Amino acid sequence: MTKVTGGAFDTSTIRFGTAKDVVACTRVWRATVDTTLPELTTGYDLYEHEAETGTLLVAEVSGGRQGAGRNGALIVGFAGSITRGDRWFLADLFVDPSYHGLGLGRRLLDALVANDSPGPVRATMASDDPRALTLNTQLRMTPRWPCFSIIGAPDRTAPLGFAGVPIADRCSPAELVQQTERCGYPLSRIDLAYWERTVDADCVLVGDVGGAVVRWTTPFSIEHPDAISIGPLFASSPEQLPGVVGSVLSLVRAHDDRHPTKLYVPGPSPALRPLLDAGHR
Repeated sequence: MTKVTGGAFDTSTIRFGTAKDVVACTRVWRATVDTTLPELTTGYDLYEHEAETGTLLVAEVSGGRQGAGRNGALIVGFAGSITRGDRWFLADLFVDPSYHGLGLGRRLLDALVANDSPGPVRATMASDDPRALTLNTQLRMTPRWPCFSIIGAPDRTAPLGFAGVPIADRCSPAELVQQTERCGYPLSRIDLAYWERTVDADCVLVGDVGGAVVRWTTPFSIEHPDAISIGPLFASSPEQLPGVVGSVLSLVRAHDDRHPTKLYVPGPSPALRPLLDAGHR
């Protein structure tokens, strides 16, 4: 897509990523989060999903400080996005720490935006890197709230009460998508298919007031690889959300009472306090 010469390396090229680049992208991601992890033999298939259903860009350098790959270029950064309806989501933007400060992150993001032409509904989450916050804010994605990673150990948490909320039950993907439409919560069938294929996901309905995706495995989680991830999770109204969370957790515990659960909870969520009161951390 673009080529830049000069600076700390001979040539930098930004191009579209493919399934063949997944392992290299995963290595870049690992280098930014934990350099002590063992060498990879497989890549994070989320990046292949982004390449197939969204946009995946990679930044390659030749003459880099770490040497070149077999084709004379080394992938040192990548960016991924998905567009669903009128909503654009920045899913990934990572640059190998050895190449920070050289403008690759900005060039990747600019190339991503130029390719996607996103509308006014833009979002991203889960970044506490000041450089990322600067880039995201300049892209008109103003920080709105903290998002907490909530972990519940089965031997340290009490059930959440959900009086008046229906009992959660498994459902088909089509039924969950219909529920999201009734609740005004956008969810794509192609993303459900990805979760079903890769992380043993189940779709769950809570009567007509909410629902969730339960992901029974988290193979690429850094801090809690054995956790059961719950989400996306939604309700027809904020008042119903704590009950929906409690109902889904009850179903999960009936199926698996050994592994911890994990949810991402926005700061303003009315479910945050009940989760903490019940022993989640």
